[in-house]
Amino acid sequence: TGYSEPSVKIIRASVPVVVTTAAPLAPAERQQVAASLRESLGAEPDLHLRVDEDLIGGMVVQVAGRIYDGSVVSELRQLRQMLTQTTAAERPAAPGEGG
Repeated sequence: TGYSEPSVKIIRASVPVVVTTAAPLAPAERQQVAASLRESLGAEPDLHLRVDEDLIGGMVVQVAGRIYDGSVVSELRQLRQMLTQTTAAERPAAPGEGG
């Protein structure tokens, strides 16, 4: 009588996240990205959206000092590097090399 339970507020920290895409995200895409990040981070993402047409497609996500690069340009760069290494490994040695 006169005593009331203290109210408890659960404060869920937000995490700043920079999402860079090749084209602006539609509202539904933004919601999907936010939901995926919310699940992964266990916190509310504070989305900062950027557009960089050089990415060609996909996205780059920066969170907590880490970069997750799922862009098409990054995949092409990795493919080019892999092909260059494979080609160099298969190329026969020039005369006077190796032996």
